[in-house]
Amino acid sequence: MFKALGKLIKLAFVLGLLVIIGGVCTAIFVTADPAPERQPQPSVAYTAPERPQASPSGPGRPGASASPEKRPAAEPEPLVAHTVEDEKVDDTSGVYKVTMQVSMAAKPTERQLRAVLMHLFRQARNRGRGMAFDRPNAVYIFAYAKPRYHAGSGPSFVARLMFNENNGDKKPEIDIVEDLLATMFEPDEDRFGLSEEQRKEVYYKLVEAEDRADKKAGIDDPEKYDGDKAERLKQKYDERICNKYKITGEQATKIVIEGTQKGWPMPPTE
Repeated sequence: MFKALGKLIKLAFVLGLLVIIGGVCTAIFVTADPAPERQPQPSVAYTAPERPQASPSGPGRPGASASPEKRPAAEPEPLVAHTVEDEKVDDTSGVYKVTMQVSMAAKPTERQLRAVLMHLFRQARNRGRGMAFDRPNAVYIFAYAKPRYHAGSGPSFVARLMFNENNGDKKPEIDIVEDLLATMFEPDEDRFGLSEEQRKEVYYKLVEAEDRADKKAGIDDPEKYDGDKAERLKQKYDERICNKYKITGEQATKIVIEGTQKGWPMPPTE
């Protein structure tokens, strides 16, 4: 066994010696034949391709500016002709309210009508400080047809603007009465052989006759009011008016409807 161990040790020694000799030979070979040096290559300067210069007229098309040309701001559409017929200001500790009645000279479009109302609304809101508020906190504007306007035109407005901060309004509300906008600017015409002024007289007299009939029938005292008597008196008065203006009862009724729609003047309420 000891002999075999001795042989193994000798074999290992020989192998280690061979490895050392091989390493020395490799080093000598590498040193004796070095790799050829790389020759420096001549450098070539890089030149970027020239970009075409934009002409003063702009890229790609003659006559255009290099920077986009600014279009002039569109001028606001001029307001249609209108007149503030009445303006009232209520300036108290609880409200700073402006109420306007404005007449339109000619039939506007809905857009034009809204533009006039908003213009007047801004004017009203910029009136300045009141007793308790920096500016009006309530604005009401009523628009009428100029040919049909009169003091106290009442419900015959073709449009209205309403705004009240006390009601929580953040912006004004505009209502347009399309039916009246379509008819209130129509030219005057004769109906039933009567001009519009004559029909206004008929309307006034018919309303006045109804008030007189109710009064004579005791309307001031509801317990004594006689409805049948009021109706008989009204028919009597209406017949007189129809005979005077040479119209029928049906035509008189149509005149009452027209006057109500157009807000014609009525007798004062007692």
